[in-house]
Amino acid sequence: MKDVKEAWIVEGIMPERALDKLQRAKIRVFQAKKIKKTQILFHISKKDIEKAFAIYPNMCYNNIRGSVYTFTRVGAITARERKIRGYRLLGILLGVCCWFMAVLGSTDLVFKVDVVGTTVYEREAVEILRESGVSVFKAYPKNKEGEMTARILDLEGVEFCSVQKYGNTVRVEIRQSPLPQAKREEGDLICPRTCILENVVSLSGTLLKKAGEEVLAGESIVGGYFIHADGVNKSETSVVAKAKLLCVEEFIEKKQEDAVFEAVLFVESLGGEIRSITIEETEDGVKAKAEFTLVIKKNM
Repeated sequence: MKDVKEAWIVEGIMPERALDKLQRAKIRVFQAKKIKKTQILFHISKKDIEKAFAIYPNMCYNNIRGSVYTFTRVGAITARERKIRGYRLLGILLGVCCWFMAVLGSTDLVFKVDVVGTTVYEREAVEILRESGVSVFKAYPKNKEGEMTARILDLEGVEFCSVQKYGNTVRVEIRQSPLPQAKREEGDLICPRTCILENVVSLSGTLLKKAGEEVLAGESIVGGYFIHADGVNKSETSVVAKAKLLCVEEFIEKKQEDAVFEAVLFVESLGGEIRSITIEETEDGVKAKAEFTLVIKKNM
């Protein structure tokens, strides 16, 4: 049969003498350890408890002093000890809570979406974020800020938007223009005539042509969409862009001055700027070749 042992603490002046008295009574003491100057923690077999009671009757009580020594069974705690243990447990719980807060604060989880500034579009902004993968208690998707910002800027009257993550909060700042906004034109920035693209500036939309390229009449220079981070999916957006085109047009008239006049009149009607006009004699008369620049814009 297994020998079951119980743990006790003896307290008093020179507690070793109390253990010596138990051992002289042939009560074996195990794992004795001095924990204070006046306290020793020890174990005795459960079968020897009655013999120990005969020597120290107060062993059957907790902290009742019937002799120069007090015996306390480990596990029987006083009100003061319970209070100390309660404080210790509270400290442990607070430490665990702080640890969880530190861990959760360093993750990509979203606990709150906060819309500040102009809140008239709060519902639309939250929906745009949700469609881009930003929701409470979900991981924050990376590299989606540009996509979300562009879509919110497309809302009527919005002149500024910022989407940023601070800890576990996603903060969306929206500002509306105090002035009435002109309605934006939809669609691509289209080249009106065959030309060379000198330069292009695009604030919104996707560039489809590069400076120095020849662009045919009817071709798109800036597309009315943006490409997502995956490089495949697209979302529509309003084009905000400006392009400068280098064009050439020929005019044939009987007289040189008439050919030049026609060239100048034509370029002015387009709102272009003449760079040069060259004259050439032909079988049909005089040919004026006009080289001019033309600036086209969309929502700028």
